[in-house]
Amino acid sequence: MANKVEQFLSSISDDDLRRVLRDYKVQRETGIMPEGAMRGLARDIHERFGLKLADASAVISEGVLRIAAYRWAGL
Repeated sequence: MANKVEQFLSSISDDDLRRVLRDYKVQRETGIMPEGAMRGLARDIHERFGLKLADASAVISEGVLRIAAYRWAGL
């Protein structure tokens, strides 16, 4: 059974996942996380699960790459 954060990440819609990946690309290019889907999901994780906001941002940064790879590779 996946943990609650993993379940949350797995429930992100394809459209939201694409938005977060666009934000991730901007963050990698500029060093600044734009205001948008990525920050919104980080706030959701922070509020729902009590993670520090910086930790929630790290979870989103790593998690969306993994979720996208698994989902779109059919894993």
